[in-house]
Amino acid sequence: MVDGPPSQLSTSERLSLLRSYETSWKNLDWNAHISLPLPVGNLWELYGNVWGHSKGDDAIFFIQIPSRLRNVPLRQWTTRLDFPLRDFGIDPSQDLLVAIEMATQCVWPTFEQDKRLRDTLYQVYCSAVESGYSHYQPVKSTD
Repeated sequence: MVDGPPSQLSTSERLSLLRSYETSWKNLDWNAHISLPLPVGNLWELYGNVWGHSKGDDAIFFIQIPSRLRNVPLRQWTTRLDFPLRDFGIDPSQDLLVAIEMATQCVWPTFEQDKRLRDTLYQVYCSAVESGYSHYQPVKSTD
């Protein structure tokens, strides 16, 4: 559904779809059911009508959940990563995928002979949900 012009649907058609959509949610009366295979992986996110599930430790399988009333088609795609995945978050409205690389343990020498400083480093990557390429919006610092 598209709010306001321009739209291929008339105002009365959009109102009818909106009423059907609200009634379906109110009564939990779905107009279609689909079953999809679950990839091997233990991370998942659901945001809006996009569900993402880790596929092994270096890919994320995405599904755009369809809606007949909103004219949203079923789509499936996989985004491959160049690193082992620790966690991820998505915002499909911004075509944004934030992926966190599995932690790396680093040992830093100190000035004292028998002591070493241990740090855990996390790399955070911002990319496009659809393509997996670097996100086109610069990340603003909160400093």
